[in-house]
Parts: sequence; structure tokens; C-alpha cells
Amino acid sequence: MTPKQKAFVLEYIKDFNASQAAIRAGYSPKTSRLTGHRLITNDNIKAEIDKEYERRAMSANEVLSRMTDIAQGSAADYLTIDEHGYTGIDLKKMKAAGKLHLIKKYSVTKNGTVVELYDAQAALLQMGKQHGLFVNQHKVTGDINYKELTDDELRAIRDSKR
Repeated sequence: MTPKQKAFVLEYIKDFNASQAAIRAGYSPKTSRLTGHRLITNDNIKAEIDKEYERRAMSANEVLSRMTDIAQGSAADYLTIDEHGYTGIDLKKMKAAGKLHLIKKYSVTKNGTVVELYDAQAALLQMGKQHGLFVNQHKVTGDINYKELTDDELRAIRDSKR
């Protein structure tokens, strides 16, 4: 693989735009559309793109670990309150502790810094779903014509009575 092709792979991963990736990798802008298409349909380059995806992808355990960190995360150790009761957040201290990934949004206004953390409850819900904690159960009442039910429906009824 040529250095330009490798550059194309790395650029393509950024935005999945073959034409723009070709330009950023150093190919001619005039032929970038054709070049980009030719490159992404090349078997060797497709294989390299797949390898790059795999290299960058998080494992299931990494995803769960990050969700756990968000669910348990707190900015309490990084809050400062001055003599007037104004609250601020010490981002340097948060960065030193490796907790900046807890921040969803950050902006500076005339009134100070505004920081929004990721929603811990949403993370907990996702974790609960992953662990099968929230299983919907349906209670069946009335007469059932078992002859009209599928095998899966019969198994579900049998399993719900256990």
C-alpha cells in the first residue's frame, strides 16, 4: 500500500466521504470523486479500512466500563464555591483526575463557565437493559385458544408460569 493510499484510509475513517478523503490524502481535486470511488472499491484498501475500524472500535467491556464511569461519575470533588455562593468547576483538577469524559457540554458565558455532565440516569438505564434488569412481563387473562398460538407463543406462556 502506498503512503497516499494509507493516508486515504486514515482520512476516509474521519467522515466516510471518499471524495474529500482523496483530496485530503493528496489526490487531485478534479478527479477526487472517481479516485475516491476507485480507492474504496479496491479490495486491499477495503481490507485496510476494515482493519482500521477494528483497531479503533471499543470492545463491549470498554463500552460497559465507560457507561459505568458515567453512571457513577460525580463532579462534587471538582466544584468550588466562593464567598458569595457562586459555584464553579475546577476543570484543571478534573482533567488531572482523568474525568473530562464525563462532560457533555462546556461553554463560557458572561456569567461564568457552564458545564453539563452526561446523564447518569440514562447511563444506568442502558446498563440495566444490558444486564436484563428491565424485562417486560405480560399477564394473560381470559380464555386462550391454544390451537391458534404459535410454538413461540406457547413456550412464552409455559415459561411465564415457571
